[in-house]
Amino acid sequence: TGEASAAVYELFNKGRIEGERVATEVIDGKTFHVFKLTNGVVIRLSSEKVRGELKKSEAELWYEAWLPKIEDSVDGHLTMSRECGERSLNFQRDHHLLQVIRIDPENETARRGLGFGQIDGKWVRVDIFRRQNGYIRHKGKWWVEQDLAIEREKEEIEQQNAEWSKKIRLLKKIAQGGSDKAGAAMNELRSIRDPMAVKTMAEFAANKKEPFRRVFMKNLAEIGTPPAISPLVNLVLLENNNEIREYAIDLVGESNSSWAARALTAGLKSKSNPVVLRAAKALALLRDPNVIPELIDAIHTKHTVTRGSGGNLNLGFSNGGTGGFNAGGGAKAEEVIAENVLVRDALVAITGRNYGYSETKWKNWYQMTKSPHLGSLRRSP
Repeated sequence: TGEASAAVYELFNKGRIEGERVATEVIDGKTFHVFKLTNGVVIRLSSEKVRGELKKSEAELWYEAWLPKIEDSVDGHLTMSRECGERSLNFQRDHHLLQVIRIDPENETARRGLGFGQIDGKWVRVDIFRRQNGYIRHKGKWWVEQDLAIEREKEEIEQQNAEWSKKIRLLKKIAQGGSDKAGAAMNELRSIRDPMAVKTMAEFAANKKEPFRRVFMKNLAEIGTPPAISPLVNLVLLENNNEIREYAIDLVGESNSSWAARALTAGLKSKSNPVVLRAAKALALLRDPNVIPELIDAIHTKHTVTRGSGGNLNLGFSNGGTGGFNAGGGAKAEEVIAENVLVRDALVAITGRNYGYSETKWKNWYQMTKSPHLGSLRRSP
């Protein structure tokens, strides 16, 4: 039988054979198919091992038509390997690269195309070499065992995040739907305490149009880990909605989180005075003595204001701040020193002392507290 009549058959193990089915036999009640392969070999396979005939793809038909025309040379086989690669005929591509190596064993293009690399001047299979040296193949990349363990843990976290995202969105839909299941869905939303749900809940807590913002904010505060507290700190410092911001301040203040206290000190250094005051208000509730030096430095802060031609000031307190005047024509920027009452109040709440707005007195007192005989400054909320 010629090649033109050859067909492709898929086997039970996903393998393939190519040739012509020349006979079907029944032996002891069992059916066998006899194939003459394109290389002339005759084989007999039981019927359960042959899944069926496959229709050849356009690329395979192209290959059959062009195969007799190529030269048995390096250039001929390299050309065919490139053409096969473009048509996703990977087995045929590798076959022609092997033919190149048969003709020219040191051909770099063919060697690298088959996954070889040079080590100590010798061509070796990179995948085999790396496996022998403890590397593991995962999603198209080589990993050392420790890094792969970290990557798989990351993938597991991402998978759990995705599952929680799907579940929370479904519960929200049910809770808003008004069915008899709405109450149970709402209770389930309120009870979420899994750290793997933090990413999704943080997104909803930051969404100004989210009807369940407070629910998700409360859940984050109850979880209490740094990733859960972080979005609440952001709301303390940057949220425009006064009620939401005050709720965030209360939640962070009740968290007793030393991480939150450290994060809030960034707000004390803000160029926006309202942000400084918001940070101080939350720190007053947290009462963490470790932030005393940053509070002392923030008793007075420097900010840029706009002074108008009529003497009015635009204090730059937009973005949810306390407001100010809009300057008229001829406005110009000017730096002013703000005396921050909420920073002073935070120091008083934490220390039980009151040195007013005197940074010098606060610093002198703080230096004295470093004496070993003085007890901890931390007070219960």
